[in-house]
Amino acid sequence: MTIPDEIFDILSKVSDGDGSMEDYERICLTLSNLTTAELCSVFQKCDILKVLMSIDLRGRQSAQIAIKLATIIFSLIPLFDFVQSHQEELLLILGSTKLDLIEFVLKRLRVGVVEANCSVDNLPDRILEYIARLVLHEKLSVSTEAQTFLIALATKCSLGLRKVLGTNVVGKLKSMCSKPEHLLRVSELAVQLVSKQPEVFQEVEDSGLFQPILDGLNSKDPLVCLNWLQLAKLLTIPEAGYRFLSEQNIFSKFLDDLCSFTSDPLGDLLLPGYIGFFGNLAKHDPDYWLGRNSDGRFTEVLSDAVDNNSINISMVAFESIGCIATTTSGRITLDKLFSKCDYSYFVLVDASKLAQLDSVYIVIFVLALPLSGYTNNSNRFLHYHSLFLSIKYS
Repeated sequence: MTIPDEIFDILSKVSDGDGSMEDYERICLTLSNLTTAELCSVFQKCDILKVLMSIDLRGRQSAQIAIKLATIIFSLIPLFDFVQSHQEELLLILGSTKLDLIEFVLKRLRVGVVEANCSVDNLPDRILEYIARLVLHEKLSVSTEAQTFLIALATKCSLGLRKVLGTNVVGKLKSMCSKPEHLLRVSELAVQLVSKQPEVFQEVEDSGLFQPILDGLNSKDPLVCLNWLQLAKLLTIPEAGYRFLSEQNIFSKFLDDLCSFTSDPLGDLLLPGYIGFFGNLAKHDPDYWLGRNSDGRFTEVLSDAVDNNSINISMVAFESIGCIATTTSGRITLDKLFSKCDYSYFVLVDASKLAQLDSVYIVIFVLALPLSGYTNNSNRFLHYHSLFLSIKYS
């Protein structure tokens, strides 16, 4: 199609900050109908990025238009050619208050780093420094996109891990942490990284990124510890993380705390997080935490939690049992443990108490799983399966 002359007038108008929503809509509509050659012609004559940066993104409609325009730009210019040739404009976007546009750019960059021809050399250090700052952004979705990009760079791009753990990313992040929540964000990045790629655990440990987690877990304030406990739980998912925390004597300290919370005024608040943490540990080594090699303390806490009047505590106890039951060794340990008590009563009483929850039948089904696969328990399994059906449809 022939490029309308008026489109250049509109582009000039909005670049000067005088554009209306109708002007931006007209620009997007026109550009989306041009051929690649025609788009190149427009881009040569006008500063499209200046047009993009002129959009006021405070309204949902204007944000959508900006993303449409950005999509057109990125579709024409190869991503890393754009990064190299428009570094200043990209820095302007990443440092702006246009949060929807920032998230869009981070998503596009993340897509680019997984391409086969991607190299860390395609990403200038200044760009990486800006993205590192965004990990600490007050808006969680922006922080998450920045973390996700850095994890993709570290795990998918050649030499990306060295770049992320270097002075321009991790080094900058450490120096910028001025609040407790900043330390949490940086630690989240480290934990997510080793969860995605456990084989890099040693490199991440050597970078010092786990130290804030240890400091938080060693706080004398149980509420502060609780904030770090979920991260510690994620850290123990890879075997290296489990060993790392075990070597720091974290587990024995927290087991002492867990047992003391049963009589603590803050117990209802603290117990769910701590029980969930130890449930995950018991998934790794059920015999140590629940079986013949255990001291019986977590078993006692877990048993009491199932029958606790607090729905939050009861539910996390069931979820922990379900977590343990996902492994063969966990199922065997649970079967031995529950064979010593009236398991039918245990399930029936607590299932009735939790029956108002939509997810209860899933939990009861998981509770039955330890008994499946063992022929001598087939009748018991059928009994619990029938119970599961009756609760689901009651």
